[in-house]
Amino acid sequence: MKNVVLWYVVIGIIALALEIAVASKFEEIANEKGYSGYFWWCFWLNIIGYFMVAALPDRKGNKDIITAIEKSGTASPQQAQPQYQQPQQTYWNNNLPPL
Repeated sequence: MKNVVLWYVVIGIIALALEIAVASKFEEIANEKGYSGYFWWCFWLNIIGYFMVAALPDRKGNKDIITAIEKSGTASPQQAQPQYQQPQQTYWNNNLPPL
């Protein structure tokens, strides 16, 4: 009986250490995206916390891309603006019945 309890304790310690390692890695990922405080979300909620960090939008990415383009010298001083076209006028666009 003592052997079984010892194995449960050992497995619990290994699982706790593994969970701390994974949660800290996801905290690093959240920090790279520009967020902080996600260690405990990942630690307590496990897979739900991992999905939360994966779904976070990147706050820093656009700044990094802009600075990389400016450093490379390929950015033109005046960026081309996107051209939007009007949809073609069809029978259904002009002659819809009243609501």
